[in-house]
Amino acid sequence: ITHNHTSIDDEIGGSFGEDDFDLLSRHQDIRELRAVDEKFVYKMKALKKISTTDYNDAYRNAKLIDNDYKHCVMIELKERGLIYYERNVRK
Repeated sequence: ITHNHTSIDDEIGGSFGEDDFDLLSRHQDIRELRAVDEKFVYKMKALKKISTTDYNDAYRNAKLIDNDYKHCVMIELKERGLIYYERNVRK
């Protein structure tokens, strides 16, 4: 599934948010979830059984390594081995 993350007030759409993660947790048979904003292409898929609780816990514990906090949450989930995640610059 591919969808866009539009810019709001000149701020790029950014990575996957809680709604995207919730969709994946309810439909873990999705082979890959993708999002596209003005700058990046994001990819995510579940590697283990996941739930919204996982997202909430990662949100509280994510390390701010980037201006896109949603990206930081995805990195936290990836490091926990729950999801496959990547962010690539659009060509």
